[in-house]
Amino acid sequence: MNIPKTKIGSYEFKTHSSEILKLAESGETITITRHGKPIAQVIPFKENASTRRKAFEGLMELSKSFSASGRSISHDEFKAWINSGRP
Repeated sequence: MNIPKTKIGSYEFKTHSSEILKLAESGETITITRHGKPIAQVIPFKENASTRRKAFEGLMELSKSFSASGRSISHDEFKAWINSGRP
């Protein structure tokens, strides 16, 4: 099916959601409409670099608090914490 790349009705969205998600995955933003009025958007997911940085800084603080309490953290444990939020 040839789906419009910017606007689509809610019924078409329900019927062709997997195709629409593929468009979003490829970088398209799709507006979902009901009776011609925008009600939602499907947008590409973009990981925020500042969010990653904040998470890393939080892990560093956690590591310091463990060290201050006398407990050491292995490299493998630290890597597991970092990777726990990744797909």
